[in-house]
Amino acid sequence: MANNSSNQGWKKQGDSSGKGKSAERGWKQAGPAKPAATGRKLSRQTQLGIALVSLGVALGLLWYFVFLPVPLKGFRLVLVGAGHETNLVVPPNAFARHGFQDLDTWAKNDSNGVEVKAVDLVSQRDPYEEPLKDCRAKTVVMLIDAPGGADDKGPFLVPQDANLRDKNARERLDKLVDRLKLLPKDMKKLLLIDAAQVPADWNLGMLHNDFARGLRDYPRFKEVENLVIIASASEDQRSWASEEWRRGAFAHFVIEGLKGAADLTREGGDGNGRLTAEELFQYVQKNVKRWARHNRDALQEPILLDPGQLAAGMELVFADGSYQAPDPTKVLEFTVPSELSQAWADSHAVAKTSPSVYAPHLWRQYLDTLLRAEQLYRQDDKDNAAKLVQTLKGMGEAIGQAQRLDRDSYQNNLGMAAALGWSLPAKQEKELAKAVDDLWQNPKALPDDFKKKLGEFQAGAEKAQRQLLRIRLSTLVLERAAQEPEADLERATKILAALDDQTNPRPAEVHFAILLRRDLADKKRPPARTLRAALEVRMLAEQAALGAGPDDKALPAYAEQTRPWVRDKIDAADKQRRLGEDLLFASD
Repeated sequence: MANNSSNQGWKKQGDSSGKGKSAERGWKQAGPAKPAATGRKLSRQTQLGIALVSLGVALGLLWYFVFLPVPLKGFRLVLVGAGHETNLVVPPNAFARHGFQDLDTWAKNDSNGVEVKAVDLVSQRDPYEEPLKDCRAKTVVMLIDAPGGADDKGPFLVPQDANLRDKNARERLDKLVDRLKLLPKDMKKLLLIDAAQVPADWNLGMLHNDFARGLRDYPRFKEVENLVIIASASEDQRSWASEEWRRGAFAHFVIEGLKGAADLTREGGDGNGRLTAEELFQYVQKNVKRWARHNRDALQEPILLDPGQLAAGMELVFADGSYQAPDPTKVLEFTVPSELSQAWADSHAVAKTSPSVYAPHLWRQYLDTLLRAEQLYRQDDKDNAAKLVQTLKGMGEAIGQAQRLDRDSYQNNLGMAAALGWSLPAKQEKELAKAVDDLWQNPKALPDDFKKKLGEFQAGAEKAQRQLLRIRLSTLVLERAAQEPEADLERATKILAALDDQTNPRPAEVHFAILLRRDLADKKRPPARTLRAALEVRMLAEQAALGAGPDDKALPAYAEQTRPWVRDKIDAADKQRRLGEDLLFASD
């Protein structure tokens, strides 16, 4: 108790001293006094507005950092095609090359970082190994542009080096599936296939193109995860191309869609700047279908194979909304090149020699090559078209050689050369006829002048061509002698004798004319009409024996086919001819 009272005593003692609160606060009041506040206090409404603005800024920053779009990494674009430019077995597909070039140009100029790998579809190696090698991209887009079809073994593609004699020439899709399965499972894969360009082709044994149906029923695609397929046409449809665009309609709208058209709201996209596979398909399907209906009066409707419904979430590229459609009025116009016009003119000249008789296989190949060259010109593949035009020259020469039989007997009479397929070029024939006519009209022209002119034409020519020139010149001279034999027979026979070749026999008609002039006595010469008939009948008899007509250039002769049917008639008529010639040379 003593302790408690003593402890409280100091409080009472302090209070009784009279210092109390003033003493306790003295230390607080030390120093200068604060000035009184003169500003106005913010109203509650202002404070509330500032708070709301601050909250909005905070939410905006939160949305920016939380919902900021993740940048799209560029995908790998694999282009697999077969143009068949010079492979006559399969229709050409040069438009695929142009589509690939346009895609490569777009990828190089685009800011999405698209990596392009292009390869030919060939049967000698795996065409998918190299372009998919060491792929680190999150998405792979593969465009296959090659003719295809379907059979009892499923869908197939026709490779660049297709050989119909090889039963394994058709490229099955198994190789493609095996290669796609090696890619990471989480990698997104978009497969674009345009393989319905050829509706039917007997060379391929394809009466109807069932590629789309075979593709839809192909079971092995289920083995590849994250796979979406877009095909260029549905069942019982074909894939069309445009000469104005120099590419297929399917490839054209794929390119335009990737450029940003597929994301536009007016084209059915959502306009969010992120192009998806589903938007690409919807854009391509709508525009291909419309274009085919308006420009080809046909139905072509691309199909989507997406059992996992992955297309909507498969983002491909950024689209900034600046896409501008190409001007439809500025299309490429085809102008027939001079080389193609000349090639067709040359083919008409070859056709006049009846190549279907002597070289039907070469002639078929010639026409197919010429047609393929025109198709390539129209598809703007000038390099390969020019190469084919060059090969036509060699084919034309081969056809000409097939028409000619190398026989020494072609100089035995004036019509034998034509029957064996030998003839002068039209231009040279015309020049030779004019030269003979000019000399014939000149009364001062000597036989040696004709021989000299023949030498000018024979200069630089091969042996067979030299003999053919001699035969043709002899024919022209003898025909003029037969018109007025009484006045011109002597001059003509001197000219014909001057044209003799010591190493080759005279044609039978020429020898007959020379004997007729030598052995007929002047005082017993028969009338002019008899001499004319003798010369004409002798030339006609040689032509009839060969199955040739009066025109030496009228081919083919068909001598071996016609002779069995007319042999008896020719022998009967020739018997009368020989009797007439014997009487002509008789002395009395």
